[in-house]
Amino acid sequence: MDTNNQNPEPEKKAPSEETPPTAQEPDQKKEEVNSVAEGTTETEKTSDVKAEKSEPKGQRNVMADKVIISKILEKFPLFKGLTAFQYQQMLPLCAIKTFEKETVVCKESDESHEMYILLSGKLAVMFHKTTVLTTISPISLVGELAFFTGQQGFSSVVATANSTVISIRRDDLFHLLKRDCGLSYNILMNVISELAKKLRTNDEIIDQLKKK
Repeated sequence: MDTNNQNPEPEKKAPSEETPPTAQEPDQKKEEVNSVAEGTTETEKTSDVKAEKSEPKGQRNVMADKVIISKILEKFPLFKGLTAFQYQQMLPLCAIKTFEKETVVCKESDESHEMYILLSGKLAVMFHKTTVLTTISPISLVGELAFFTGQQGFSSVVATANSTVISIRRDDLFHLLKRDCGLSYNILMNVISELAKKLRTNDEIIDQLKKK
C-alpha cells in the first residue's frame, strides 16, 4: 500500500504560553471591592461609635440632673405627700442653674417669676443692699413668699459664694396646678405651712431691726 496518499495527521499545536484567565480573578476583584467597602464601613462605624459615645454623656448629665431633682423634691417640705406620678410631673418644671459669687438672685421690689431651692453654695438676704438680714444655706427655699403671693419682695437675695439652685418658674407650676387638682391641693397645704413659718421668721427679723 502507498502510504504517500494518506492524509498526514494534523499537527498538534503546542499549548499556548498565555495562561487563560482563572476563575479566581473575579473573586479577587470582589475581594478588592469588599475591602474598599469594608474600609468605608469601618470609617463610618468609627464615626458612629464616636457619635454614640458623645450622646450618652449628655444623656447621663440630663439623667443625673433628674435624679438629683427627684430626690430633693421628695425630701423637701413644700412637695411632701406627692405621689410618684406627681413627682414625675414636677421634673420638667425644674432646671438646675448656677450663680457666681456676688450675683443678685432676687432683686428688691421686683416681681418674682421664679422660686429656687439652694443645692450648694451660700446666699444672703439683703435689705437696701447694705444690711444682711439672714443667710441661706442648702437645702432651703428662696423667693417662695413673693412667688406664691405675687407681691414684690422687700429684700434682695445675693450669692455670697458660687451657688447651684433648682429653679421653678411660676407660670409653669401654676399651669400644672390647674390641670391636677390633687397636686394643687397637696402643694397648697404645704405652701400654707411653709409661708406661715417664713412669716414668723420675717416678723422676728423686723422686731430685731426695730430694736437697733
